[in-house]
Amino acid sequence: MQELVTVNQNLGEASRRVRHERDSMVTKFQARDLQIEEMHKAIYEEHIRGFEKAKRQIPYVLNMSIEGVDFDVMKDIYQGELVPLKEIPDEEFEADITVELSGEVADEGANGGADATGNPEG
Repeated sequence: MQELVTVNQNLGEASRRVRHERDSMVTKFQARDLQIEEMHKAIYEEHIRGFEKAKRQIPYVLNMSIEGVDFDVMKDIYQGELVPLKEIPDEEFEADITVELSGEVADEGANGGADATGNPEG
């Protein structure tokens, strides 16, 4: 009979250890799930910022050759001008910056006679 009591106590203790381990694993996985969700949001926001940056550059890029020194992926539109990223205050990347089109048509001299696709035949 004493043997059964001892076995029962050992099983109870093992059960408590397993529950504690399970609870700590659940907590750990919940923290990882939260971290994954935060990373997902950050990656999505960075993607959207990159897309918006490309949209702002369209009026400028269409007026210049992408093969020349004027084209630089490390630049963005700030206060109506194409400037290096390091010169733009960090707060401005969070703000919604819009560029209004002037309605002017790019002349062929600005991009070496090539059309917007880079085809010199036009």
